[in-house]
Amino acid sequence: MEKFEKGIEIISTIRWKTFGKFIINYMLITDLILNVRYISGSQVPYFKGKIPISIELSNVITSILDTGEINYTLIKELTDKEKTILNNLIKLSGLSKQLNYRSSKLEASATDIKNRYNILAGEIEAGNTSKLIKSQLIEVINLLVEHKVIKQEESVEMISELL
Repeated sequence: MEKFEKGIEIISTIRWKTFGKFIINYMLITDLILNVRYISGSQVPYFKGKIPISIELSNVITSILDTGEINYTLIKELTDKEKTILNNLIKLSGLSKQLNYRSSKLEASATDIKNRYNILAGEIEAGNTSKLIKSQLIEVINLLVEHKVIKQEESVEMISELL
């Protein structure tokens, strides 16, 4: 009889992970797709079908699934739409209390908004004329007005220069 030594083995991966009242397809999360179901396997009305997500939201959800804790630093990088998805996912799953979830921590501070403005303005100055960059910069300028960092008149001038 011949002896075999261990070489490279295929590690079986878990397909679904429990997330409160729900299960999340863990393999699809790494492919940037959110697939949420009830533990029974039936569809969750709010999360119908497979929802395309960004790498940032994928990182936030996998972090929660792996560690059982929320990384608010990662969440601040999400778009408003993705923050809403995450907010609803946590609240509807019934994990708000267990995760000690505070939606108020999701709000960007004035310093965060200023930093985002500097990054986007630098992109424009470097010659990036992407419509996405411009629209994000306009959104950030409006946030600066809301946080009373700049005046409305200044924002109108900044936006007109941008366009």
